[in-house]
Amino acid sequence: MQLSIVIAAASGEAPVLRCIRSLEAAGAQGFADVIVVTQASLDLPAWVRLEVAIGASSFAALRGRGLEIAQAPRVAILSEDYTVDSAWLERALANSDADVVAGVTLPPADATLAARAAWLWEYAHLAPPLAPGALDESGATLAPGGNVVYRRDRVSAQELRKAGNELAFHRRLYQRGLRFERDLALTAVYHPPALGEFVRDRTRWSRAWARARAAGLSAPARWTAAATRLLLPPVLLARFAARIVRRPRHWVSCLAAMPLFAAFACAQAYGEAAAYLHDG
Repeated sequence: MQLSIVIAAASGEAPVLRCIRSLEAAGAQGFADVIVVTQASLDLPAWVRLEVAIGASSFAALRGRGLEIAQAPRVAILSEDYTVDSAWLERALANSDADVVAGVTLPPADATLAARAAWLWEYAHLAPPLAPGALDESGATLAPGGNVVYRRDRVSAQELRKAGNELAFHRRLYQRGLRFERDLALTAVYHPPALGEFVRDRTRWSRAWARARAAGLSAPARWTAAATRLLLPPVLLARFAARIVRRPRHWVSCLAAMPLFAAFACAQAYGEAAAYLHDG
C-alpha cells in the first residue's frame, strides 16, 4: 500500500460509516489501508482496520495513534464528518515534493443555512478563494487537521501528541523545516451535525480547552478568568468578521446567519466560563 488513511472516530458509528462509504465509492479498497481509531469498538466493514485506543481523549491523541501504526509511505488524516470522492483519492495517492499536503474543505452542495453557517464558523479562514502551492508559516499552521497528507518518515505520532492539537503540530513541523503546500484538488466535504449538537460541541470543546488552562489556578484567578469570558462573544465575532471580510462571495450567507454565529460564540464563552467556575 502506498497510502494509509486514518479516521479518528469520536462521534459514534454513523459519521464514520458515511466517511467509509465515500472512500469505498471512491475506490479506496485495495489502494489504501484505512484505519479507524476510536475509544470504543465499532461495527465496520471487514476491509477497514479498527484500532481501539483506550484513554485517547482528544482528536490529536486518536490521530496520533493512527499515525503511529500506519505503515504506508504517505498517511492521510481524514475527519469522520467528511466525505471524499475519487479525485480526492487520486490526489492523496499522488507523489508530491512537499512533506505535508493540505486540502480544502467545503460544505455540501445542498447545505441548509444552518449547515453553511456551521461550515463558515469552522472554516472561514479556509473558505475559497484559496491559492494553491507552497504555504508560509501562517498557512501551514492553519492547514486543516482533518484533510491533510503527511510523508510518514517526516512526522511522528509522539510529536503530534506532545503538541496537543494540529495547529501547534503544524507550526512545529514548519519551524522544523518541513515543506507545506495546498492542493485544491484534495477536496473533502464537511457534514456538520444537527444544529443543536453543533452548539453543544462548541460548548464541550471550549470547556475542555479551558479546563486544561485552568489547572492549578487559585479560586480568585478562576473567578477573574470566568468573568472575562463575558467579553469573548464579541471578540470571536470580530475575529470571524475579519476572516470573512476578504471573501465577498460568502457575505450574503453570513448576513443571513448572524444570529447563529452569535449563538456559536455564546456557546463557546459559556463552555470556557463553566470550566473555570464549575470544574474547580
